[in-house]
Amino acid sequence: SWVKDPWPAVIRAIWPRGLSLSLARRFEKGCGLAVEVPANDGSSSTMLARVTHVQPHEDGYLLDVSVISELSEEEVEHVLSLS
Repeated sequence: SWVKDPWPAVIRAIWPRGLSLSLARRFEKGCGLAVEVPANDGSSSTMLARVTHVQPHEDGYLLDVSVISELSEEEVEHVLSLS
């Protein structure tokens, strides 16, 4: 089931089929996530993803997730431009 409690995360890496995220909360491999990414106009876009790898990290945990729909080059570039 989907829970609407936000968990702040830092995007460590991005590629067309996924993301690497660091966050304080552990999610199990196979867990589904809705990852919200801010847009330039103040809104946000949501990517549906599934956890593929979990490991301890200095900020809590490092998660690799695969996105359900492959990201376009523009979407990857937008995320890379975020500070």
